[in-house]
This record gives sequence, structure tokens and C-alpha cells, in this order.
Amino acid sequence: MAACSADSTSTIARYADDDLTLGSIDPYQVFRIFHEIRFFEWETGQPADIAYMVDQSHNLKGKIEAMIQTVTTALELYAKAAIVDHERLTMCQANCSLVDAEMCLKDAYSTDVRPIIIEWAKSKGLPENPMEAFRESGYLERITSETIREKCILSIQLRVTRSRPASRSLPVAARKHCAWCFRMR
Repeated sequence: MAACSADSTSTIARYADDDLTLGSIDPYQVFRIFHEIRFFEWETGQPADIAYMVDQSHNLKGKIEAMIQTVTTALELYAKAAIVDHERLTMCQANCSLVDAEMCLKDAYSTDVRPIIIEWAKSKGLPENPMEAFRESGYLERITSETIREKCILSIQLRVTRSRPASRSLPVAARKHCAWCFRMR
């Protein structure tokens, strides 16, 4: 029982590191996990009933960019797993041809699937390069400036209501408080 708990704990620690983007340490391991899912689907002829979830909370990387990076990596690794020649792999495994079985996986893993993903994205009306599209959208700058401005105004409102007479206008206090807020007006 104790050995089982130790194994479970190490597995949880291995797969639950929410400060890293998917595959940043060992992308081949993630590829193999996706391969096992695809292999199950190939063997059974049924889709795997799996709820995929990303649990990340970055402190150093931008949260949205890290999520885009994770999703892009997941797409690439899943696409690589999807092109494994399962018939050849099964035959190699049945014949105990371990080197050939490993090469079957490594051949798929080494394939550049980005052109396929770009074509898929185009067919769905999605940007070819999600990170570039996000950066060009200005969304991060927009929400960042709105958030900072809201925090500055809230801070000023608290100060004004605590220490200033009610007759003083908030915009004047805001302009005196924060040059950044003034530039945003």
C-alpha cells in the first residue's frame, strides 16, 4: 500500500506542475501519452472518453501567452501521435522488434506537423500563428491598461473618501495621484 501511495504521489507531482507549459521539460513523454490515447482508439475503434483539462498558473510567463504555447504544443504532439503507424507498431511489438517499434514512434515524433496544423487552422478560419495573432490583437495591452487604470481609480476613491472633503472631484485627484491614469484620459 505504501509503495502504491509513493507511486501515486510521484505521478501527481510529475503531471501536476502548474508552473510549466505542456511539454517544456519532456515533450516526448507527452507525445507518448497522446500516443497511448490514440492507440486505444485504434485498437477499440471507439473514441477515448477523456475530459482534457489544462491547469496552469504561471508566475513568470504571461498567463495568456503560456496558455497559447501549451495549446499549440498539445496540438503538435497530438498530431504527431495521430500519425503513428499502428499496424506497423503492433507487428514490431508482436515480433519483439523493439528497435523497429521505437523507430516507429520516433519517426512520427520527428515529423514536422506544423504545416498540417496551419492548413487545419485555415480551414476553421483560425489564425495560422496563434501567438502572433494574439500579440498583434493588442488584447493584452488593452486589458492590462484597463486593469491598472481601474486599480488606480479604486485606490484614489478609497483615499478620497477617507481623507479628502466630498467636494473635491475624483478626476482631479486621479490626475494628481497617477501620471499613468492622466495619460490614459
